Amino acid sequence: MPRLTKRAVETARPESGRDVFLWDATLPGFGLRVKPSGARSYVAQYRTWSGRSKRMTLGRHGILTVDEARSAARQILASAARGADPAGEKAAARRAITFSEFADRYLEQHATPKKKASSAATDRRNLGCTYGPRSAPSPSRRSVGPTLYGSIMRCAKRRAPRTASSRCSRR
Repeated sequence: MPRLTKRAVETARPESGRDVFLWDATLPGFGLRVKPSGARSYVAQYRTWSGRSKRMTLGRHGILTVDEARSAARQILASAARGADPAGEKAAARRAITFSEFADRYLEQHATPKKKASSAATDRRNLGCTYGPRSAPSPSRRSVGPTLYGSIMRCAKRRAPRTASSRCSRR
């Protein structure tokens, strides 16, 4: 089991019908997967506290260098040693509800039965496909801020002339 280097990665040959793994001698659990198609990707393999073996793909060769992949594997293996399950966390994040699913559920269960039709229509229009496939628990301030600001400004521009004219007529 030699140390994985750029030369070792590039000279690795695929076998027909199955994946080939080359494991690093210096960092146990870090390796290279070569697919039958010739695609090369770096992997980290670890055991969870329950004893189950998990393998996590770090990235493709060419996008990541061997040293970058080794440092990423070191972080993943360290978090696994502390009791975390990085592959499980990644899978859970992938299965998380998206904002558009959350908005559809809100409109169906709350807005339509409990609000006036015009208010529900406003909610439907404002929630549209603003955030799309982002996961609902973690929209960032950077992603929500401009959208929320734009929504407020659109409403303010629509209401500003009416508000000014209603103030003038009352005086």
